Amino acid sequence: MSALMNVVPMFVPNGGSSASVSDEVIRRTQSAFPDADSCPSPRLHLTRTALNGVAAPLAEELRVSDPDPLAEQQQVLDEGFERAQRLANGRAGADDIAWLSKGFSAFLGAGGSLPLERCLGLPRKDSALRRACRDYWLRRAWKALREETSPWRRSEKLAVAVKDFESRRWPRWRILSMPPGNASELELALLEAFRSTERVPRTAMQLHNIANHRRHS
Repeated sequence: MSALMNVVPMFVPNGGSSASVSDEVIRRTQSAFPDADSCPSPRLHLTRTALNGVAAPLAEELRVSDPDPLAEQQQVLDEGFERAQRLANGRAGADDIAWLSKGFSAFLGAGGSLPLERCLGLPRKDSALRRACRDYWLRRAWKALREETSPWRRSEKLAVAVKDFESRRWPRWRILSMPPGNASELELALLEAFRSTERVPRTAMQLHNIANHRRHS
């Protein structure tokens, strides 16, 4: 028993699958008992099954709890852009005013040596700005699908709507200075997303990641 207990701290899974976790634990367990029979016994089979049952939720918990720095940075940029949109549209709340005040304080405190976009946590490059604008409007489109109670179902439906808009609406609407008066909230949001950049994600998974501020392409 003491030898087995010594095996467990030797291995901490790092984002691997539950199968790889359990296989590694068993490999190290077998190395701790070199005199064990090489033929798998029923007891070893039960041990493997039990380890699989323990490793699966453990690996999933570690995967979920492990923060993704790039995803967190993307979320900060997205939230900053959304605040800027609310301020520009006259819909700012107390938190938005506090965010703006904090950014300008940092800008003035640095004597203008830091770009204002950096102080406010806004995208600085043109490509990053276009992407933030696109994602903002895609989230607006996702939220417009209010009749769908399931978040994943919303993403699936939005994927269909994006493909439909691209083939039926975008070729005619892209040259308009103003959108049609009968355009729906969903169509208006998709129009702005396509105006930001024509590289609009089309799969449910990509759109689901954008809607939830997760890392995406």
